[in-house]
Amino acid sequence: MRMLFPNQLALACVTFACFLGEAIGEEEEDEEDETSYFIVSATIMVILTAMVAFSVLFERGRETLEEETDASLEPVLKSLFQELTLLGFIGLSLFLLDKLDAVHALSEDMFGEDDAIGEISESVHMALFLVMVIFLGTVLELIRIGTNVSFRWQRWEENILDQELIYDNLRTLTKKPASLANFQYGEHDEFQMLIYSALRRDFISHANIDPHFNFSEYLTVLLGKVLAEIVEVPAGTWLGLWIFMSVAWICNMIFDKEILAVFIIILGWLIPIKTRLIHGKLLSIKFDLVDHAELEKPFDHADVEMEETRHKFTEADKLLRSQNAVQAGGQLKGNVLKAFFNYFNSDSYEPIRLIARYGTKSPYDHETHHHRWWDGENKEPKEAALFTLDLMRYCLLFNSIYVAVCLLVFFPSIMKAAATEEISLHLAYAIIFFGCIPPVMTWTSAPRTVQAYVITSTLANMRNDRVVEQGVRRM
Repeated sequence: MRMLFPNQLALACVTFACFLGEAIGEEEEDEEDETSYFIVSATIMVILTAMVAFSVLFERGRETLEEETDASLEPVLKSLFQELTLLGFIGLSLFLLDKLDAVHALSEDMFGEDDAIGEISESVHMALFLVMVIFLGTVLELIRIGTNVSFRWQRWEENILDQELIYDNLRTLTKKPASLANFQYGEHDEFQMLIYSALRRDFISHANIDPHFNFSEYLTVLLGKVLAEIVEVPAGTWLGLWIFMSVAWICNMIFDKEILAVFIIILGWLIPIKTRLIHGKLLSIKFDLVDHAELEKPFDHADVEMEETRHKFTEADKLLRSQNAVQAGGQLKGNVLKAFFNYFNSDSYEPIRLIARYGTKSPYDHETHHHRWWDGENKEPKEAALFTLDLMRYCLLFNSIYVAVCLLVFFPSIMKAAATEEISLHLAYAIIFFGCIPPVMTWTSAPRTVQAYVITSTLANMRNDRVVEQGVRRM
């Protein structure tokens, strides 16, 4: 016989308590109240029926999600449902708090109503619940995209030993004329596969394992672990969110609503900008980590006619330094706009253009790979990437908060102002449209950022030897 789940057992207890309470309370009442008792009990039954239906739908959805999710990504689901449990615990705590006489007395003294604090607590909890639902929904989308990324890695793994095919694909790409059709917010698959191949060979060489090792499986397992860590909101992150909310509350008390509206839009746009900066940092680490000699090979071919300084990293680096065009950190001076427009060109993967985008080779090697990360020099190799992971989690959480604020407060206020003719309807629509762009940008860039993080945080001296051993045993 199947045992009751905890939520089903709780539901049964609630049902019993409801009807028992109603029966005891109505024993001494007159017959004229029987109709009222029937209405109350029937209402309770309808509510319980809705709760049972929701529980069944939730369980079915969970089972379907677990069946369709790759085994390597199951830790993400576990972390996700743990966060849902936390939300349920918060709701239960607020419910019990509202039943205390001391809270009712305090509410009466402060607001003149004994249930005011309870109503405020319920509103705050629902707002927090909406934030977490948006955040967890984002993670579910990351799981779906992560599955596609895993399939892409597996597809690359099938032809990974055919180096000439990889080189030909990139050469074919660079021969295409520059056009907006070539633009991608990131890197073309042909170049990503070349990077993947080079990093894979370096990984296998340093790990001293069989060349047929399934590198895609190794990355997929760690992708699941990374997504699970993003879902798990640690105590430090909650403290950071509390500090942010405290500052936001102070600003709400000081500034006018017009200034607050500007602040909301600015903060909303800072989120995708920060996500893009993190993505750029990870791409730079990946470019610096790979052996640059591997990136020269596609251009060392009779069909490719280029200047020596364009397809040799060493020569291009010497030329740029002789022209005093390189900053101390390795980036080119005054080249930010040019580096951005490199994305529009199919030939943006020539060595000299890659240097223009990502900078010159750093002095870090296999044993000092963790120094490439923000604050990595002060941490152990296994912990060097955690600060970047925290930034990624904050970006997704703040994006969820921004969406919730827009849906609950900002957008309704804009439409109310338009209805009272404080602003024009066209301006209201323009503000709403402009405010919807940042979360979309964050949602589209987050998967690429996570993918780059997984690759760069699991190689060299940050390699996960335990997952490697498991992969070797499965060969």
